Amino acid sequence: MTLSFELNYAPWTPKQVENLHALQWSPNHHPFTCPNRGSGHSWNHTTDLGALIPTINGWICQYCDYTQDWAYEFMLDIGSNE
Repeated sequence: MTLSFELNYAPWTPKQVENLHALQWSPNHHPFTCPNRGSGHSWNHTTDLGALIPTINGWICQYCDYTQDWAYEFMLDIGSNE
């Protein structure tokens, strides 16, 4: 199996968001996190302090206005990479 670390930009399909969510909260992967997570405004309520939330329009931080519009290609179709 070869993982593609090519960047894929939002918007994503609902299924792709579901895949991103599964990886984001998986104990086997380090989650994408907000670069402002050390500001004291983030909480560790998931797998890591300041973990981002995937949406069809990209990643969002629920504690500040940070967004990220990309994910690695392999993350979008985890069913074919298992």
